[in-house]
Amino acid sequence: MNKKQVRFNTKKYIYIIPYLTEYITQNELWWSQNEKEEAKKSAFEEINRLRSIHTTINLRDALRLLYQPNNITYNKNNFEECFQ
Repeated sequence: MNKKQVRFNTKKYIYIIPYLTEYITQNELWWSQNEKEEAKKSAFEEINRLRSIHTTINLRDALRLLYQPNNITYNKNNFEECFQ
């Protein structure tokens, strides 16, 4: 006859999930107005820097290249005048 054994793990994992109201009172759920302005400023600088390097790229393609990289492929031939 086979002897069987049962073991119990004594470790317990506790995850404390705060209420939504706690996030709001701590101002950790949303960006502050200052953080939003800094993010916008940074994005505009990044877009302008890319467009100054690649003068033939339009705004839509610059946005896609920077922020949706899988939706556009980088092709050197699209920027021929920059490499001549």
